Amino acid sequence: MVRRRVAAYGRSVRRIVVIVIVALGLAACSDGASRQTATSSSLTSTTISSRERSSSTTALSTSNYRRLSVPAPADSPSCAKAVTEQDPGMLVAAFRAARLRGRGAEGCLTSQAFSRYDDARCRGGDLAASPGPVVLYGCAGHRVTAIPDDSIEYIPGEPVLVQLTVELSGTDEDGRPIRLPEHLTIGPGTPTGGPRAAQVITDTSSL
Repeated sequence: MVRRRVAAYGRSVRRIVVIVIVALGLAACSDGASRQTATSSSLTSTTISSRERSSSTTALSTSNYRRLSVPAPADSPSCAKAVTEQDPGMLVAAFRAARLRGRGAEGCLTSQAFSRYDDARCRGGDLAASPGPVVLYGCAGHRVTAIPDDSIEYIPGEPVLVQLTVELSGTDEDGRPIRLPEHLTIGPGTPTGGPRAAQVITDTSSL
């Protein structure tokens, strides 16, 4: 009889042990799932927050540009005169007028900025590319015909940043009007063929 009771007691203890182990296992799984859910939620929140910050930064960068008032080409100074001023609008106006004339724009540029232009190596097929070439006077027979006032925008500061659109004659290989974006950096420097000046275009790109 005693042996039977001991055996029954042993079986009861084993059942209790098994039940405790199973309960602990379920609790661990539940805790792990909770942690995973919390981690996933945290990662999702971080991703969304990063996207929001990126979007806000892009919007802020774009909104920082403002219209730059420039004289008409007929009323614009020469590059030699504009580089002695402290007005980026006068420099951009002189630069535009020289490009429309087809000569003299080098005087608004440092030698480094001048070397960025692709006129000598530009081909007709390049005009449909994105990004396209940076064209000072013309590319493959397509000459600069306009830089519209409403495309000229800037961010004041040191240096001054300018963005504008250059329009060329004719159409590209896809039959579309040729409009090329251009970005300028303006600051103190030495224009091509001249002495150091108060303001000059120090860099240019299509991006």
